[in-house]
Amino acid sequence: MKPKKEQYLSEPKRYIKKPIVIIARKVLKRHFIPTLEGTMVVNVGDYLITGVEGDEYPCKPQIFKNTYRYAGRGEWILKRCKK
Repeated sequence: MKPKKEQYLSEPKRYIKKPIVIIARKVLKRHFIPTLEGTMVVNVGDYLITGVEGDEYPCKPQIFKNTYRYAGRGEWILKRCKK
């Protein structure tokens, strides 16, 4: 018998994702990349995101479009991304 969700989850709370600057590149050729979750396929048109810890992971174009917006190429952004 499966336990009810209420037995192993806390009360739901609302959270807002922290605004962080990421580095992303559009993929031009299908290939495989090592990620924290194992080896993943990156297809043409996907975005390859470099996370805050330097890890890389693929993101489908529609998800990327719905989640991120272009931050520009200002010096403050470039300095912030190198930290």
